Amino acid sequence: ETEAAPLRRFASEVGPGVVPSAVVLMLGGWRALTVGSLHAYHSVRIKLVMSLGLPLVDAGSRLAAYDALAIGLVTPMLIVACT
Repeated sequence: ETEAAPLRRFASEVGPGVVPSAVVLMLGGWRALTVGSLHAYHSVRIKLVMSLGLPLVDAGSRLAAYDALAIGLVTPMLIVACT
């Protein structure tokens, strides 16, 4: 039995359209860690990109786009993996 099997069994027992609380908690924890780390290291990352020659506004825009892309890709993968 795989690690995801208990979640699948639980999801099939409660019916379609019901999100198991474990999935909600995992997504909440992942979001807190991701958003917290993105905010904590934002100024460091900006300075690093600026040291490579990009102006402040361009560095901030590029990092914000990368962060949004990462959040947009990882969230659906977590949902699929947990259901």
